[in-house]
Amino acid sequence: SLPAWAVSPPSGREHSDGRRWRLSLLDSTILSNTLICTGAAIAEPLMGMADTAFVGHLGLVPLASLGPNNTAFSFIAFFGAFSLSVATTDRIATCRAQGHPEDGIRALSIALSIAIYLGAALGLLMLAFPEQVLNIIGANEEIMPMAVAFMAVRALSVPAMLIAVVAEGAYRAFLDLRTPFAVIAGSATMNIALNAFFLFGLEMGVVGAALATTLSTCAAALIFLARLHWHDRGQFEPLPSSEEDVKRAKGFMRDALLPWRAWRFPGWRNEFRIICSRCGALLLRAVLIVAVYSVAGAVAARMGTAEVAGHQVLRQLVSLQVCLTWAYMSVGQSLIANLFESGPAGKAAAVRVARRVILYGSATAGVLSAASWLARGALPAAIVSDPLALAVMQPAMVPACVMLLASANNAFEGVLLGAGDTAFAARCFVPASLTAVGMLLLALHLNGGLAAIWWALASYYSVLLLLF
Repeated sequence: SLPAWAVSPPSGREHSDGRRWRLSLLDSTILSNTLICTGAAIAEPLMGMADTAFVGHLGLVPLASLGPNNTAFSFIAFFGAFSLSVATTDRIATCRAQGHPEDGIRALSIALSIAIYLGAALGLLMLAFPEQVLNIIGANEEIMPMAVAFMAVRALSVPAMLIAVVAEGAYRAFLDLRTPFAVIAGSATMNIALNAFFLFGLEMGVVGAALATTLSTCAAALIFLARLHWHDRGQFEPLPSSEEDVKRAKGFMRDALLPWRAWRFPGWRNEFRIICSRCGALLLRAVLIVAVYSVAGAVAARMGTAEVAGHQVLRQLVSLQVCLTWAYMSVGQSLIANLFESGPAGKAAAVRVARRVILYGSATAGVLSAASWLARGALPAAIVSDPLALAVMQPAMVPACVMLLASANNAFEGVLLGAGDTAFAARCFVPASLTAVGMLLLALHLNGGLAAIWWALASYYSVLLLLF
C-alpha cells in the first residue's frame, strides 16, 4: 500500500466558506522534508564559510590559501554526494519498495565499504603529494606553504566525509531526514566553536581551521555509524527470513569494514555489482560537475590573489543558498524512488510528487535570486573586509544571481533521478559542462576577471535547466 502522503487530497479550503486554508499532507511532507534536508545540506558550505570567515580575519594570503584546498575537497564531496550517495538512496529505496530488505542492507554495507577504503586512498594521496595536487589545481607560490599546511590536516577527514554522505543517502531512502539534520547541525556547531578556539584562542592559523573541520567531520561520521548500527537497523524491517540473511543483516557493519569476508556470499557479490554499476552511471555526472568548478577555481587562481580570494567567498555564499534548491533534488529523489517501483498506483503518485517538487523548487530559486540581488552589496562585505577582494566581487554578483535563478534545475534533476533516469540526467551535463569550460578558458585568455568566471557558471546552470 502507498503511504498516506502519496494519496492525500490536494491543498484547498477546509470549509465551504473558505475561512481556513488546509495544506495537503503531500505538500506538507515535501516542504517539511525540504527544510530539514536543507539543514543537512548546508554542512559542507557552512563549515567552509566558517573557515573562510575566521581565516579571512588573518589576511588576504591565508584566505586565498583556502581556495585551492576547497576545490580539492569539493572534488571528493561532489563525488560522494552526486554519485555514491545518490546510488545508495536509489538502491535502498528501490529494495524497500520491492519488498527486498535484505538487498537494501547489503547495499548499505557495500556503500560504506567503498566510502571507507576509497576515502582512505584519497586521503593518503593528498598526504603524500600535497604540493603536486595543489599545483594541478593552480595554487601559486605565495599561498603554497599555507595551502600545504591546511591540506595536511584536512586530508585526514576524507574517509569520514564519504561515510557521512553515504549515511545521509541511507536516511534519505528511509525518508528520515531529521537524523541527518540533527547530526550535521551538531557537527557544524562544533566546527564553528573549534574554529574560534583554535584560531583566536590557540592562534594556530590555517592549521587550526583545518583541524576544526577535520574533528567535526569525524564526529559526524562516528555518530552516523553508531546510529545505523545500534538504533536504525530496524528501518530494514521486516528482517529477512533465512538464518543466513539475518546473520548478514546484523553484521552489515562488520561486512563494511571487512568486505573480503562477505565476498563469498553470492547475494553480496551481486549487490556489489549493482552498486558499482549505478555509481559508474553517475560517475560521469560527478566528474563533469567537479571539472567545471575545478576549472573555475584554477582560472581564478591564475588571475591573481584578489580574484581567488573573491571567488572563494562568492562560491561559499552561492553554495550555501543553492543548498535550498538542492534539497528539492534530494527530497524529490527520495519520495519518487519510494513510489516508482510500487506498481501503476505508485507511478501515478510519483507524477503528483514530481509536479509539486518542481513548483516549489522553481519558486524557491526565484526568491533566492531576488533576495541576493537586493543584498548584492551587503553579502560579500559580511564575510570579508579586504577592499581588493570586495572590488572584484561586486561585478560578479550579477551572474551569481542569474545562477541562483537557474538553480531550479535541481528540482527537475531530482525527479529524473527518482524515476531512475540517471543516464539522461548524466548526458545533460556534457553540453552544459562544455559550455562552461569553454567560457572559462575564454575568460582566462581575455583576463575577463571574476565576473567572467561567474557568467560561465551561470551559463552552466542555465543549460542544465533548459535540458532537464
